Amino acid sequence: MADKKTIGIDLGHETLKYVSLSITSDKPQIENYKSADLNLAVDADDSAWREAVVSVLNSWKSEKLIQPEDELYITAPNDQVLIRALKIKTEDIKTQLEQEADKQIPVPLNSVDWDCVTVGEEDDQSHLVLAAVKKDVVENIISILAEAGLEANSIDCGAMAIGNVYLNASGGDAEIPAVILNIGATASDLVIVDGKKVWIRTLPVTGKSIVSSVSKNLNMSEDEARKAISTQIDLTAPAGEESPITKNVRATMSRLVMEITRSLTFFKSQIGGEKPQKILVCGGYSNIPGLTGFLSGRLKIEASGLDVFQAFGKSDVENSYLYPQALGCALAGAELVPYSINILPKGVQLQQSLNRKKVWIAASAYIFAAIFIALFAIVTLKSKDIKEQAEIAGSEVSRVSSLSSKINKIQKKIDKKQLEVDEIHRVILSRDLYVKALQDISKVIPSNMWIEGIENITFGDIYEKESLESDDSGTIIVDEKSELYNRPVRLLIRGGYYGDWIEEMPKVKKELAKIPGFAGFTQRRLIKEKKYSTFELDVDLDTNYNDKPDLADIKESKSRKGRSGRR
Repeated sequence: MADKKTIGIDLGHETLKYVSLSITSDKPQIENYKSADLNLAVDADDSAWREAVVSVLNSWKSEKLIQPEDELYITAPNDQVLIRALKIKTEDIKTQLEQEADKQIPVPLNSVDWDCVTVGEEDDQSHLVLAAVKKDVVENIISILAEAGLEANSIDCGAMAIGNVYLNASGGDAEIPAVILNIGATASDLVIVDGKKVWIRTLPVTGKSIVSSVSKNLNMSEDEARKAISTQIDLTAPAGEESPITKNVRATMSRLVMEITRSLTFFKSQIGGEKPQKILVCGGYSNIPGLTGFLSGRLKIEASGLDVFQAFGKSDVENSYLYPQALGCALAGAELVPYSINILPKGVQLQQSLNRKKVWIAASAYIFAAIFIALFAIVTLKSKDIKEQAEIAGSEVSRVSSLSSKINKIQKKIDKKQLEVDEIHRVILSRDLYVKALQDISKVIPSNMWIEGIENITFGDIYEKESLESDDSGTIIVDEKSELYNRPVRLLIRGGYYGDWIEEMPKVKKELAKIPGFAGFTQRRLIKEKKYSTFELDVDLDTNYNDKPDLADIKESKSRKGRSGRR
């Protein structure tokens, strides 16, 4: 019988992946694995995705793949996870980590759940990987599982799970440095593993961007484009002999090669790592015909598919490229990997810890009672004073009952505290709903444009700048401690574009204007490179949907109050 069982589930946008491990004497075995397509329409919204996920989880429960008591380790959807590589002086980690996290995360720190892990050290510096997910996304995952009658022991970062899988297969230390490229539907990650070091970067080329490019340029529906990409192309076809669809996908993949090359250069300069000797591909869109040959030729590195089941004695597993994240989660749950990230809210983690202690206390109480009863029976056989022994037994049973009563009181306190935590979450979520608008940007930008970063600009930032430039803030007076001072009113978007940006900008402006809560943008900076341009845009928010920037609303309101006060 197995000592332990852990289940890893990868919550993808198009496919759910499941891997269960049984561990006997610290030796893991693959017990089962499965994937399920969600079969969503192209224009499906978040509620449709949620309904499909719950349906799959319930079907897996009915098949006995998942039991309510099983330990579940889940990945957050990759496109919802913000990943940053940090370098902090080792002795300053405890005091500087939260401050550094606040700098790196482009939304308020209290609007996300986050975790960080040290993945390498060099001299007096520590290299860390930080993963953050917006609180409403985490709450949605918890809610989805609850609807299916399940609970997550941990919410992992999919990219870190992939790195852990490779390290586990390498015995915890990768002597041969490798690049792992995960191409998912809505997010792609580059994971570099060198020795025990892990470095992660999110790439702008995704399965959906490949499909979208083919669909737009070759006048196909997205379903037709998706099928054609996996069956009708060969990226290794000689130049001049390739089909139009192959040529289109090859152009997109060339952009991916450029991003990989940039990442390898940065890794070597910042981390001091060795040049990887191989590249392994995985993810739902890694099965593009000729992809590994194309990457080998362009990067001059041996490329092949990542088969996560080989290390467990399983070969010829169909679609093995789908499972690295799910397997990595299950291995982390079994504590068989070097790095662990848990994005579950700290309040939920605390409650789970208290629940485990509660079970231990209750078990101890019942064991104590059973031991006492056994001893009492032995003593009774040798004692003539049965009444005295009965009184002693009664006293001990009363103590056990009292302990059970205390346990119930502790549980009531836990339940009350959880209600308080839920209320705090509700307040935070309602205040930070504007962040959801950021998700819509990727849906409207063209395939040859990419976003490098999005930064919140608060009213206080603009107020201070205008006050310094004019030496007079006019009738507007804002207290730094007020909620208004920290209210985001503008987004600074950094990105780049292949082609004529001046010609394309009006189209992009028109598309961005369609996003609810956006009031238009102005161009802050444009730098033309040899083959592309980089830009910075100031996008004004309109959270009250009155077709005027929030900044203008605030200034108008404050100026009106100032004039009223003077009367």
